[in-house]
Amino acid sequence: MMGNTEKPKLIVICGPTGIGKTDLSLELAEACNGAVVSSDSMQIYRYMDIGTAKPNAAERQRVPHYMIDIVDPDEPYDAAQFFRDARQVISRIQFFGQVPLIVGGTGFYLKALLHGLFEAKPVDPEIIAGLKKEAEKTGVQPLYDRLLACDPEAASRIHVNDAYRVIRALAVFEMTGTPMTEYQQAHGFKESPFNALKVCLNMERKALYERIDLRVDQMVDGGLLEEVRKNSPTLYFLLHEIGLAS
Repeated sequence: MMGNTEKPKLIVICGPTGIGKTDLSLELAEACNGAVVSSDSMQIYRYMDIGTAKPNAAERQRVPHYMIDIVDPDEPYDAAQFFRDARQVISRIQFFGQVPLIVGGTGFYLKALLHGLFEAKPVDPEIIAGLKKEAEKTGVQPLYDRLLACDPEAASRIHVNDAYRVIRALAVFEMTGTPMTEYQQAHGFKESPFNALKVCLNMERKALYERIDLRVDQMVDGGLLEEVRKNSPTLYFLLHEIGLAS
């Protein structure tokens, strides 16, 4: 008799910020004996609760949640690490007979989880070290501008202040002469090892913007600025400069 080759099943819930992914994930998880796996690149960080709209304590008690609060804000973390950690979590959830619900968040993280990552050559540590020294002297902006010139697609996915990812992408180009984006496109992403039911939430734009405005007001009332002040003094300073923080 042939062995069972059926792919493990999971549910993916995606959609724009503020559309209701958390509420839907809780209802589905309770209905199908599921556990939530966050694919949000910001919810992995401890202490940043309000600004990342993490599920609150009551919501986490309703169903198990994973990939939340796993590293400190100053620790480097990328899609490759998420790929490894999240797949281990999914295996554990399935081992105990539960259904993984992947919820979020960050498109590249989700794509990496479902289809894998391209295999790049190790970047020369001397190049990394040199770029880090440049960042310490001049800040990340000049490096980001260089990345924008040599690999604009990668730069469009990376925040200008994300020194780790800016340096990584720029180092790939400096070592190989080929933009990291070209390696990723050549990889093409593999067939998913999962049987994934994808649920993408949508809403009329005006109504969505109203929900987002309300969420921002609730975040500020709930202590967002104090959270930023404690955990990201640089960002708090910028908010103060533009009049959003006192």
